[in-house]
Amino acid sequence: MEKTTIGVQGMSCNHCKRAVEVKLKGIDGVSGAMVDLDAANVTVEFDRVKVTPAALKRVIGEAGYKAE
Repeated sequence: MEKTTIGVQGMSCNHCKRAVEVKLKGIDGVSGAMVDLDAANVTVEFDRVKVTPAALKRVIGEAGYKAE
């Protein structure tokens, strides 16, 4: 498993936090996702064989936020 931290713009509350975490955890190959609202990012633990960082960013975008 690998970990990556992705900057996320547009999150402002616990609803935003949960939306991003639930979307990411629903991806095959993601074993964990933890949003830090104060730092405006999410740390994701994932299997690079099953999912790429680009795919993680795309899912964040689909949830309505901008991944950096």
